[in-house]
Amino acid sequence: MRQLTALTGYKIDKYIFIDMYAFVDVIDTIGGVDITLDQTVVDPTYKVYDNGKWGTLYYPPGTYHFNGRQTLRLARTRHTTSDFERAKRQHLILDALRQKALSLQVGDADKILHIAQIVLGNTQTNISPQEALMYFFRFKNFEVKTGDVLSTTNVLESYHKNDELQKSMIEECHLLPEGEDKTTCFKEANKMDKGEYLLKPQNDDWNLIKWFFKHTFEAS
Repeated sequence: MRQLTALTGYKIDKYIFIDMYAFVDVIDTIGGVDITLDQTVVDPTYKVYDNGKWGTLYYPPGTYHFNGRQTLRLARTRHTTSDFERAKRQHLILDALRQKALSLQVGDADKILHIAQIVLGNTQTNISPQEALMYFFRFKNFEVKTGDVLSTTNVLESYHKNDELQKSMIEECHLLPEGEDKTTCFKEANKMDKGEYLLKPQNDDWNLIKWFFKHTFEAS
């Protein structure tokens, strides 16, 4: 949490860790969530098992009432879009949970506390049920904006950690003397492990991350 505090500029001293199985239980505990998709979500690499048959994850645009397993699918899929688009879909889930919270009123405090106890019992957290109840009434009207995702469209940029290595290998192939097998050299260089794409703030300005969080949380 120290790293997150240093990165965001906000003191973070409360946490909730939840694995995917507990996530399913939590969504089912509250009776599922209603989510509206404005774009088709399809992922041929994500196989789903429904009604006794295997199929491809596919949700056309529309409004759905998802149970825990279906909500987890939406939270995990990314292969036909990006991690950024997946984050936006996860924001849809958070907003669906907020909408669920809005349906519960002060008079439902006992019910809310019971749900909090079940939810917190399926997670690793330093938040007590009483604190969860307090946070619920304090923040249940907080608006989740699905566009508020750190990405390469705002303050981040991506780079490939093996780009320079591969470039040097290709240059080495160009420098081979006549008679050497350049074709094989280029083939080996181009099929080299492509490594990973990494993210960092634009111009290595880490204050941009703090600016993004301040702008998101405190903008009027």
